[in-house]
Amino acid sequence: MIVSAAFTKLEARENARVVAMRGWKNFLFLKEELFSFLFKKFFS
Repeated sequence: MIVSAAFTKLEARENARVVAMRGWKNFLFLKEELFSFLFKKFFS
């Protein structure tokens, strides 16, 4: 029982890390999109 609880905790931590990485990539992508949009807007 203790083993399964520890495993569940480890799994939850891994899932959180995956979600965080995905969110970070989305954030970087959106930031890049916004920057290129502003760049085109001001320097075209």
